[in-house]
Amino acid sequence: MATKGTFIRIVDNTCASYVKCFSIQGKSYASFLQPGDIITGSVKYLKTGLNSQTIKKGVIVKVLIVKIKRNYRRQGNNFINAVETAGVLIDDQLNPIGTRINSYVFRELRGLKFFKVISLSKGVL
Repeated sequence: MATKGTFIRIVDNTCASYVKCFSIQGKSYASFLQPGDIITGSVKYLKTGLNSQTIKKGVIVKVLIVKIKRNYRRQGNNFINAVETAGVLIDDQLNPIGTRINSYVFRELRGLKFFKVISLSKGVL
């Protein structure tokens, strides 16, 4: 169950590997993350072998949650979950910073108008 203080894996091709969650935009402390939530966090780990001028360790970034580890209930009593909680780095205009997403994303992003993220990903679950 992902809340504040959770480490989120970054699945795009920026050099950030894990981000620690500070706050969830529009939600209180007791709420859990859902696909499509935007969080604010700090980069804690970087991917090895990549050199980036924009993303450094300790930089505060915005992250769009694309899949979650806990069971997520869809309409029709269907449940879906992923192996890990993952996100994509985004800018202030809600566009992804990376040019490729190395993972599948949840279908709920389509209803939230994140079509650019869906088109860059491997597929939709």
